[in-house]
Amino acid sequence: MSYKDFQKELHTIGEKLWLKLQRLPRAEPLEIVSFFVIVLFIGKYEAFHMVPAI
Repeated sequence: MSYKDFQKELHTIGEKLWLKLQRLPRAEPLEIVSFFVIVLFIGKYEAFHMVPAI
């Protein structure tokens, strides 16, 4: 994957996330909770993998 392809893919993901965030105030409670659970797990996964191995 070239840098341009990676940049385009990242931009597409960012746009989808932005649209999802804009629709959250009108979303069902279950949809809001599930979205934040997914974000929480992604954040915990990233934080876990950023710790350097000793």
